[in-house]
Amino acid sequence: MLDKAYALGHRHILLTGLVAPAFVDGSNFIVRIAESIRDYCEELGIELTVGFTARDTMADIRLMLDEAFAADPKISLAIVESSASTASPLTMGLTERGLRVPEDVSLMVCAAAGNPSMAGRLRPDEMPMNPNATCRRAVEVMVEVLSGKPYPKGSVEFTPVEYRARGTLVPYKK
Repeated sequence: MLDKAYALGHRHILLTGLVAPAFVDGSNFIVRIAESIRDYCEELGIELTVGFTARDTMADIRLMLDEAFAADPKISLAIVESSASTASPLTMGLTERGLRVPEDVSLMVCAAAGNPSMAGRLRPDEMPMNPNATCRRAVEVMVEVLSGKPYPKGSVEFTPVEYRARGTLVPYKK
């Protein structure tokens, strides 16, 4: 996902989503995804601005966008983490700022449930979490651990995801 954004010329990214309370609480997948995005942006030399909201009200979105663009006025891509429902108000907030998706700011959703209808009429590019497969595997691991099967600490398993291109991640235009 970030490789694609980088190849398209995006060097200033906003990471946002309706996850502030879960992030503060240390929700595992939300924190791990945000940290991975941060680390890989650093490796690629991409400027990352993080602006999570506690709610997806327009007041919260406007405030987050004000703070994000004050920190980095060159943002060209917004990544919405784990909350496809935030994509629609985020798009409205960008429109209020005179910015269009995808013409001025590209948009994608990652680690959400894979239901683009949650974003209203907007159908953003998406890298869904595949919650059915992910949760099924998590339960299998938990049952294995509870039944006494040894499971290596710190091990990681990847659940394949399919990038869904819908036209909201486009080349950066200077």
